[in-house]
Amino acid sequence: MIVESNKTKTITIRFNKIYSNQAVMRKMVFSDIITNYEEYEQAQDKKQYTNRTTLTIQM
Repeated sequence: MIVESNKTKTITIRFNKIYSNQAVMRKMVFSDIITNYEEYEQAQDKKQYTNRTTLTIQM
């Protein structure tokens, strides 16, 4: 998914797991986020591209 600068997107995330009162969700982690897609597209070796970040959402 690409989100343009100064824009927002709303997404729905569904989990394919059976509910358990034993499991407590404390955070969601989105890793390998590319912060500059244009720069990424111009990179010769995309596997070596390092301008990536992680987003953690505390519940």
